[in-house]
Amino acid sequence: TGTNFNSGATVKFIGNDGTEYASPTVTVNSATSISARVPTTVTNANEPFDVKVTNITGLSGTKLDAFNVNGSPAWQTASGNVGTVTEGAAANITLSATDPEGDAVTYSETTSNLTGAGYSLSSSGVITGTAPAVSSDTTTSFTVRATSSSSNTSDRNFTIITADEGILGSAEFYIDPSDS
Repeated sequence: TGTNFNSGATVKFIGNDGTEYASPTVTVNSATSISARVPTTVTNANEPFDVKVTNITGLSGTKLDAFNVNGSPAWQTASGNVGTVTEGAAANITLSATDPEGDAVTYSETTSNLTGAGYSLSSSGVITGTAPAVSSDTTTSFTVRATSSSSNTSDRNFTIITADEGILGSAEFYIDPSDS
């Protein structure tokens, strides 16, 4: 959508490397709406793409970073430590990635380290579980894969710390020497 579109306008898709791809089909629907088909030669290697519309009068307008072509999910959660859970406490940590085309994103662990530490990761990116008893602060490293509904993936490494609060404690035994 825009303004002052004229019949005969052309559309180009411009990759982030400056390569221009002319639309094979352009339809001016009205003075405020134009439709253009993206050529099959456009790939996600040069995204994001700008869209440039040029009227037959020579006037043009460009929408910068207008779209991506089936890109991989982009992580919103920074890599590294995502939280500390005190032993015996419930974990509730959310990881997040978004897809540039707005596709749904699901999550899975590519390692089995979270499960081995007593936590689980839902397909919606939430880490839950009860932190196990530990004898000292324990760091668990794991990798999560974000997958878009169009099957593109993006992996990221994280850690979670299970904090020791002395739940394991220590036991003292007294042996009465008169007991034999």
